[in-house]
Amino acid sequence: MNISLLVIRSTKLEESLQFYSQMCLAFQKEQHGKGPVHYSALISGMVFEIYPCREGEEATNNRLGFRFCKKDPNFTDIEEWAQEIAESSYIDASGTEYYIVVDPDKRKVEVGFER
Repeated sequence: MNISLLVIRSTKLEESLQFYSQMCLAFQKEQHGKGPVHYSALISGMVFEIYPCREGEEATNNRLGFRFCKKDPNFTDIEEWAQEIAESSYIDASGTEYYIVVDPDKRKVEVGFER
């Protein structure tokens, strides 16, 4: 089984777009019928979308994780960005280094780098 879709809701849509774009995600602006304008990116066959929260709705307290390998052409730039804004970091047993960053909706995001 593979995850094919991940949708997050944001109270700060444009700020969230900029935040997640720092991980070199190529977002497309979309709108389906009369639905809300949102942004969509493809990550290894999975669709990742950022939707605006509905009126009165708050962003949920989800935690996301992204992992990059040295073969990624943007590895160094993304790692430097994560280091600059990290709340904390840790290294797991496999040697992958993780930085915990916080998105505009205060959602914690793990950004990992395989060595």
